[in-house]
Formats: sequence, structure tokens, C-alpha cells
Amino acid sequence: MKIKKLTPEQLQDKSLGYKEYKKVIKTLLNSMQSEHNSADLPTKYLALTNYEFADMPGKKMGLIIPGDQTASWVKLSKELLKANKKEISLGECYITLDEYDNPVLQLEPLKGNAKKALLLKQLTKTALKGTGVEVAIAAAEGAVEEAVADASEAAAEVEAPASPKEQIQALLVQISDLNKGINLADGLQPEDISHAEELKAAIREFALLLKEADPALRQEFGAAFIKTRKLFKKLEEEIEAAKALQAELDAELAAELGELEEEETAAPAAAAAASEEAAPAPENKEEAIASNAALFEEINQLIQESQLHQLV
Repeated sequence: MKIKKLTPEQLQDKSLGYKEYKKVIKTLLNSMQSEHNSADLPTKYLALTNYEFADMPGKKMGLIIPGDQTASWVKLSKELLKANKKEISLGECYITLDEYDNPVLQLEPLKGNAKKALLLKQLTKTALKGTGVEVAIAAAEGAVEEAVADASEAAAEVEAPASPKEQIQALLVQISDLNKGINLADGLQPEDISHAEELKAAIREFALLLKEADPALRQEFGAAFIKTRKLFKKLEEEIEAAKALQAELDAELAAELGELEEEETAAPAAAAAASEEAAPAPENKEEAIASNAALFEEINQLIQESQLHQLV
């Protein structure tokens, strides 16, 4: 993807206006969504922190230029890198979709020492504002593994209490593990409600820890906080829906069990009533004995007559 309607000179001499830049970045991001939409199809990027646009003097803002770099762009990147490593980030980028199908600009920094938290903050609030595209550090996909390793080391040092950063990392590992066991794409099932509640509790604890942490930690884990907050809201909606579904299932089951119980109670009573109608009981014991004796005598006589008939 070529970088169009923007020259290295505009960036270097700071003649680039913010309004002009907004039009350029929207065009570039739209092209990226069709040309560079996976980790296998990246393009280059140049990003700056604390940049001053020509029409926004005195304001420190973020700036990013995605696209394949020509020789003049490569030259500018080298000059900026040499002049101030702390405010530049160079690398590769691509666009993916998050769980809600929102586009996310994934950055893979390769050179420069721009603070990642500051870069993400400034790009979100200025460079990408109004584009509908979020931004994240793609390398952060390995942050969970790093956090697991750090948490394991912290656990091995039983004598030393866990630092705030270690506590936060351990919670992120817990959140990641819990999230793997839940599928929200097809809707939360009633049997997963307790699991989802546990995940909510872990996210809430993470948020509280981050609230009490120092500003550096809040910046470092700011992106994780935004993602977990979105997940928390999604969990609340899904848990409410799952509970409503469970209530419906319980009501249906109760109704079916009630009908079955009525049928089981009614069946013996109906059978007894039918038996009484078919063979009414004698009025008293003496009449029953006399009736049975007469019946026996009648049967016995029929047998004898049958035998006599055979002899004749």
C-alpha cells in the first residue's frame, strides 16, 4: 500500500496540518482493511509521539503513517530515529477485527523507544480519533506468556511479597485462563454462569488494583484495562440473558413435572374406580360366601356332565 497525498517533507518541517492529516489517515486505514488485514499481510509504519501539527501549535499529539515506504520515507525515518529515539516507533502493522467486529490497528514495533503506553494513548485520542479504528501493540499477544513467567518467578520467591505489578500480571493470567473457558460468540449458556461470574470478579479485582497503582503502572496496563472493561460489560449482558433463559427452562420443567405428577396420581384412582364399576362388591360377608359356593357347585356340575357325555 502506497502512502498517498503526504510527503516526508511535510512531516519533517511540521507543515502538516491536523485537518489535512485526518483525511490522509482515513484513506490509508480504509486501504489497509482490504490489503493488510492479517499478521501475514503487514505493511510498514512510522509513528511519533508529542508531534505538533501546523494548525495545532503547542499541543503534543500522536501521529502514525502506515504504508510501504519509498526511499525518501526510509531516509526520513532514519533521520528521526537518529535525532530522538524516545519519540519514534518504527515497525510493521496490520488491521484485525476484535470480538465485536471493530477494526484494530495492530502495531509490531521494531525500532525506536517511544513509550508504548503514551503512543497508544496519543494515537487513540488524536491520530485515530473519529476513524472508528482502535490501536494495540501486536507484540502484546505474548504478554500473557511473559506474565505467566513473571508470576511463576514471583511465586517461587515465597519470602518476598508480590509487588503491585506482579499482582496485576497474575490477575491478567487468571483472566486469560478463565476467558478461554467461555464462548460468548454463541451466547453464554446457563451452565457457564458461575464461570462467567468468576471471570467478572477477577476483572473487577484487576481494575481495583490498577486504580491503586502508580501512574506508570496505570499507563503500562491501560490497554489491558480497556479490553477487560469491554469484556466485563459483555459478560454482564450475557449473564443476564443466560439467567433469563435458565428461568424459562426451570418454568417449563416445573410445568412438565406438575403435569406428570397429576397423571400419575389420577391413573391409580381411575383404575380403582373402573374396577369397582366392573365388579361391584357384595353387600356382606355371608352373601359373598353363598355366592362363591353356588358358583363352585355350578362349575363342578358342568365338569361331571362333560365326563358322563364322554363315557356314553
